[in-house]
Amino acid sequence: MSDKPFFYSFAENFKFMAGIYLHVPFCKRRCIYCDFFSTTQSERKTAYIHAVCSELEMRKEYLGGETIETIYWGGGTPSQLDKEDFETIFYYLHKNYSISSHPEITLEANPDDLTPDYIAMLRTLPFNRLSMGIQTFNESILKVLQRRHTARQAIEAFQNCRAAGFQNISIDLMYGLPGETLSTWQQDLDQALLLHHCQRQSDLRIRNQGNSGAPRCQKRGQSHCTGKLSDLPVQRSGGNLLQRRVQAARGPLFCV
Repeated sequence: MSDKPFFYSFAENFKFMAGIYLHVPFCKRRCIYCDFFSTTQSERKTAYIHAVCSELEMRKEYLGGETIETIYWGGGTPSQLDKEDFETIFYYLHKNYSISSHPEITLEANPDDLTPDYIAMLRTLPFNRLSMGIQTFNESILKVLQRRHTARQAIEAFQNCRAAGFQNISIDLMYGLPGETLSTWQQDLDQALLLHHCQRQSDLRIRNQGNSGAPRCQKRGQSHCTGKLSDLPVQRSGGNLLQRRVQAARGPLFCV
């Protein structure tokens, strides 16, 4: 047996890929729990796009000519960008980097941004994976989180993306939210699995902030509130419950 720590053995056998992460900080409204840099100053979007393109040129030697296998647009809310914004950045990506012939290109998106027209626009671009920030299907908790979408909008957005031809769609869920119970968490998982059964490739990401299932919820960048999943005795129970819920589900379901 090797004396090396696990992560060394893992790294030796892992195929590393070059990728680019593009942060788009613009949001219509900031959610109370968000830890990531974001702004509602949409008037600065054009200047930011120009800055990103300039940095893509400045850093073109950073990866040493490696072929780019993945491009991930995160935020913030990347689905606040227009077609012209995407086209400009894609131009600079292809101009300065060697992109794989079959890259995975992901866009994080809010469900309420994914209107039929916006989805149709995305289909004209190189995106082949969508990551939807649903967080919960519970209407009252969505209001607490100050999310802009409803549960129905989230479900319809997922279905519309599938109908438009997106085969790879992930969704984010959070547990341990203020006001959440084990029952509402089970309902979220069941609804997510219903969506999972509707597509070939599914990625369900579970996020828990803080200790013992207590998320940190930012309020205007000053105070914090905490919530915990009552009836959930230990933090890992959220994951264990998920495992039990998906035992009957077939096909790839990736959970973190």
